[in-house]
Amino acid sequence: MEETYLINKVKESCCFMSQDFSADLERIKARKGGEIRYVLPDYSHSKDGYVLKDGETVGDDQQLLVLGNERFAIPELLFTPSDVGQTPPTSRTFLVHECL
Repeated sequence: MEETYLINKVKESCCFMSQDFSADLERIKARKGGEIRYVLPDYSHSKDGYVLKDGETVGDDQQLLVLGNERFAIPELLFTPSDVGQTPPTSRTFLVHECL
């Protein structure tokens, strides 16, 4: 259960819906910002992770999760599944799968 809680915290802290998917993707590819470093909890000293601020450093015993296009690419698939070669479901198909 701790993993689900942790991933939800990461999503809430780092993910967003892109207003211009192509531009955000190009910015990440060009390394012009957009990456976030999330410090994972170690569960011995801290039970909460946090977003690492610019200029802040971490200890050798801390683990970082670096998020780039993952911050906006995963939520984007909900609205444009054609980006990964999927055809969007019809509303009827969606409702049938959600209700079953």
